[in-house]
Amino acid sequence: MVACSASGVHPDCFWDLTYREVFAVLKGRGENAVRQRQLHMWAAWHEAAFERQKRLPDLNAILRKLEPARVMSPRELRAAVLSMAAALDAKVIRRKKNEG
Repeated sequence: MVACSASGVHPDCFWDLTYREVFAVLKGRGENAVRQRQLHMWAAWHEAAFERQKRLPDLNAILRKLEPARVMSPRELRAAVLSMAAALDAKVIRRKKNEG
């Protein structure tokens, strides 16, 4: 219960969770800690790299790298899913829109 409370779960909610949900909360918290540690290391590495440079690169170019990838169109998304299915030899069931 202490570990769940440290992960942000209120003690009253803890008793309503299943073991699988508790595990998911704790695993998610662990993955978040890893991501935070990686972010801090990334920032420290770049800070040291920028300190060694005589001329800093354009800030907009650096910030553009941090932006998430653009949103895929429905056609691109469908093509990506179908290519993954083909790579995994998955069976794809195609239905028309008016079929339920």
